[in-house]
Amino acid sequence: MNTDKKNFLGFSGGGNFAIDYAFKQIVPVSGLILNCPGVPDVSDSSITAYAKNGRRLGIVTGEWDWALNDQKELLSRVRKADGIHRITINEGIGHQFSSDFSSLLDEYLIWIND
Repeated sequence: MNTDKKNFLGFSGGGNFAIDYAFKQIVPVSGLILNCPGVPDVSDSSITAYAKNGRRLGIVTGEWDWALNDQKELLSRVRKADGIHRITINEGIGHQFSSDFSSLLDEYLIWIND
């Protein structure tokens, strides 16, 4: 695992800020790991710049999360910019942490720092 990389994590509104700050390059990061993030308005140019630098975006969410459609839309835009991304949609939950979030976080940290 590369310990020189800097990751930004956030839940809900914290995920919203993490996306905003990372995509606008206010906070330099190697990647984002977000749980049920709210999704702010992000310009296509910010997404392209984020993706161009090989930064990764990981989202863990619930199938009933109120922001799921916005999260999927953001990942679609990242995909169109050839960005590295992944999502885990947990069944049976909404806007909350899953019971296995700790192991998912470990998995995502390995993936994002690879």
